[in-house]
Amino acid sequence: MKRLRICLLLSITLSCGERDGILKDPSENRQIREQKFFLIDKKLVDRNCREPLPGKRIDNIGPFLDGFAFVNVNGKYGYIDEEGNLIAEIKYDHAADFLNGQAPVVWKGQDLFLDKIGKVVGKRPPFESLGPTAEGWTSFTYRDHWGFFDSANRVVIPIQFDTPPHTDSYRYKFNEGFAPVYLNYKYGMIDKKGKYLLEPIYEEVTDFNDGLAGFKTEKGWGFIDANGKVVIPNRFHNLHRGNLNDRPKPFQNGRIFVWDSVNGKNEGYFIDKTGKRLDLPQYLREPFSDGLSILNKDNKYKEYGFINEKGDIVVPPIYEKVYPFRNGLAAVVKSKKVGFVSTTGELAIPMDFDYSEPYLDSNPSPLNSFENERAVVRKKDKFGVIDPKGNFVIPAEFNRIYFRKDGSIFTWKGEHRNLYDRNGFLPDCK
Repeated sequence: MKRLRICLLLSITLSCGERDGILKDPSENRQIREQKFFLIDKKLVDRNCREPLPGKRIDNIGPFLDGFAFVNVNGKYGYIDEEGNLIAEIKYDHAADFLNGQAPVVWKGQDLFLDKIGKVVGKRPPFESLGPTAEGWTSFTYRDHWGFFDSANRVVIPIQFDTPPHTDSYRYKFNEGFAPVYLNYKYGMIDKKGKYLLEPIYEEVTDFNDGLAGFKTEKGWGFIDANGKVVIPNRFHNLHRGNLNDRPKPFQNGRIFVWDSVNGKNEGYFIDKTGKRLDLPQYLREPFSDGLSILNKDNKYKEYGFINEKGDIVVPPIYEKVYPFRNGLAAVVKSKKVGFVSTTGELAIPMDFDYSEPYLDSNPSPLNSFENERAVVRKKDKFGVIDPKGNFVIPAEFNRIYFRKDGSIFTWKGEHRNLYDRNGFLPDCK
């Protein structure tokens, strides 16, 4: 029997060891909508406590995407629509969220696609996980090799590329018609026909952005255009990364931060798309979110703030860690406490929450707090959810909390697993 290896954060809400049968889909396709169904200790109910699947003990339900969600009952999978009607019998061995209007399932060893009425429409190539969908194409992996589906779920680039290091940050996806690939421990770049713009002979590459992509050889970093022509020679010894294990940042807003040897010293500065040095503050960094960028003025340890495009300091560098703005708020960390600052520099939500490294493993982490106007926070060893005013939507009393693509919120407390809506509503069905 197949065992699918599913271990990245998804819209699925169970721990990795309990996700067998869930085909991984970490794409950024979010469809926030009014929630009609809730999960209360394996009982699926609507707002009026009606059970669409009476007598069924629901182990898990997926997010409603394209109007449908999978359900898991005793290790078997089916699909329901937004009215609670069962459109695909609960009999499949594995299942996933709808992809381009079709549901990927496994049944009796066969890899299949179902349509929106639960009818088998054909076989599909086997895959263990899905990467992000971008420009209509979705990457997929099978036995540690990657390929691409198009928007009709046809395999347009067969699996052939290797899984790169730092898998979370090196996810295969197209941007401006090109995608970085990894093969035999080297990086390259392909177009949508699968042809190489850059042969896989480079130490690293960046995403294509602003019409340029970076490539690294033993001599350093240089840049090519969409025709594969070198427009900036490879002479820079590093690019801005954010964190040590991050991918190098691509061109953004017509500029990129590079590191160079100037008069025998290591110096960082911005260049434009011709390679010309720009007269900008050295401590300015990309990317900007909500008009602000993370500031680490003198590269001092644990001294971070935010700066605007003019070089004005908006949030002074007094925090040990800061995270990008989302919808006007950014998480900041000081003395193992977490709060949130506004784009005007004010501490909008006090430093009342606890920080520890496992906090980064929650979903969402501070990296995408308030992306959908909600944030997971921690009080001691429990998690809760707050709104942009700092009010608790869901109290901090849960072992785990997960946000899902349709806006629903999954909570885990001991053996109790519940599915709330984004406002913290859960029917009282006693």
